[in-house]
Amino acid sequence: MKKFVSPYGATTRRNVVLTILLLFASIVLGRVVYLQVYHSSFLVKQGDNRFVRVKKEPALRGTVLDRNAIPLAVSTPVSSIWVNPREILYHPKAITSLSEMIDYPLQKLKNKIEKKKKLTFLYVQRGMEPAIVKQILKNKLPGVYQLREYRRYYPSADVTSQIIGFNNIDDQGQEGIELIYNDWLKGKAGSSEIIRDPSGRVVDILEEIKPPVQGQGLMLTIDKRIQYLTYVALLEVAEKFSATSATAVVLDAKTSEILAMVSVPSGNPNNPREKKPSLVKNRAMTDTFEPGSTVKPFVVAKAMIAGLVDTKTEIDTKHGRLKIGRNLVRDTHDYGKLNVASVIKKSSNVGICKIALKLPKDQLYEMYSALGFGQKSTIGFPGEQPGVLRSMSKMGDFEYCTNAFGYGVSTTVLQLAQAYAILANDGVKIPASLVRRDYLPTGSRIIPKHIAFQVKKMLADAVGDEGTGRRATTGSYMEDYTVGGKTGTVRKVINGKYSKDNYFSIFAGMAPLSDPKIVMAIMVDNPTGGEYYGGLVAAPIFAKVVGKTLRILGVKQDREVEKKMVIGEINEKRKH
Repeated sequence: MKKFVSPYGATTRRNVVLTILLLFASIVLGRVVYLQVYHSSFLVKQGDNRFVRVKKEPALRGTVLDRNAIPLAVSTPVSSIWVNPREILYHPKAITSLSEMIDYPLQKLKNKIEKKKKLTFLYVQRGMEPAIVKQILKNKLPGVYQLREYRRYYPSADVTSQIIGFNNIDDQGQEGIELIYNDWLKGKAGSSEIIRDPSGRVVDILEEIKPPVQGQGLMLTIDKRIQYLTYVALLEVAEKFSATSATAVVLDAKTSEILAMVSVPSGNPNNPREKKPSLVKNRAMTDTFEPGSTVKPFVVAKAMIAGLVDTKTEIDTKHGRLKIGRNLVRDTHDYGKLNVASVIKKSSNVGICKIALKLPKDQLYEMYSALGFGQKSTIGFPGEQPGVLRSMSKMGDFEYCTNAFGYGVSTTVLQLAQAYAILANDGVKIPASLVRRDYLPTGSRIIPKHIAFQVKKMLADAVGDEGTGRRATTGSYMEDYTVGGKTGTVRKVINGKYSKDNYFSIFAGMAPLSDPKIVMAIMVDNPTGGEYYGGLVAAPIFAKVVGKTLRILGVKQDREVEKKMVIGEINEKRKH
């Protein structure tokens, strides 16, 4: 038998190859031992990086309440459906079944998943009823999962929407109170460690790293009952006069707390289609207008402070005409000679102009500024406008006069209500608030108490039988309360010019006048149908809302007290 002989060099090559293989094996073995003995934590970390994930746990958002602890914004648990594209794409039937269960167009769902096929997480539908999602998950569709979340719900819908605002799909504040106090309300999300398999499925929950912290609640100054009354009254007037919009603010006369702040039309934040800027913006703070004759009482107040006039000072209105340079100031009627109180009662432009011309121009500017005109409030509401208040020291006499009867200066409804609250509160200004305070801030005196008292008596005449605002006292709910207030009717500026056919109808007032508890300011934008005066359009809203509000709050009736005081004065005069 022939003996096998290896070719020259074969044994050498084999030994070299075996040596190299043994060397590599030793290196690998050494590396394994090294990692197992000295770096086992490294391997665990690498494994965790591939399969262990941190999952966020959403926090329950704080509830927003009215002043009587009635919920205005609450969070409810919802479920969201999500899919793992890497997993579900291998199961076309699961995609078909899911589209049918959630009423989602099949081709649209396929395209959506296909575009994200490299991901392991994709939202399909959010904010669903947990019970519905539970039924879907019972079918155990591969690649289909749920995520627990919270959705904001607004029980008062469009009645309070312009104050509360709304959240986005991620439960973050976008408008109103939800935006201003987002950090306060949102809380802190929790987290837990979970294990996912290579397909992205959750197979185990390791531990809760930190629990979610619920957001803090917030109590507003709003009284839902008064808010609703105001809302209904504004809807009625807007419909009756086919107005573009109607806005009102109701204040507590003593604290300047906002009891109601409403504008119509408004939107329902529970309906995504109604989250439009025109429906959810708070016009009481974002829209400005020239206040017209509603500022006349403050001109008189400043002239009285300066000692230039008193209630009985006679003003000659000269047949309802006053020429200033090339311009003419007009009244609607010839009032002849009027005392200062009657200038307010009749709302005489000529009379107020003559009073203003007695007053140094910078002093009227100081009064308007002290009232809050031309300044934002301290509330910090998104989109709030300061209005316009220009220096008057270098104004011509005619332009200065127009500022005295409410043209050339612009305000918001909130600013106007705040100004009248100063009169109601005996001349002391307390900043308006929308969130309940634990204390009443120290006010600042703007008008001396005795002058505020005299001006309030003028406002009573302005809503009396011969005044322009007498409809503010009509109706069964207001018949037992005394009222003080002032109307305003202002031509709107259209394309840079004052229109002859478009108006703002305005009223601001307080009740009961013997000890004011409620202040209300109303502005109706562009009423149509031939009636546009503030006394005809805006004043009746005051009677409807404030009369019912006083009864809701249990405010004592004072008209009988007033009658007894008048009778007592008459009897006293007869004795003498």
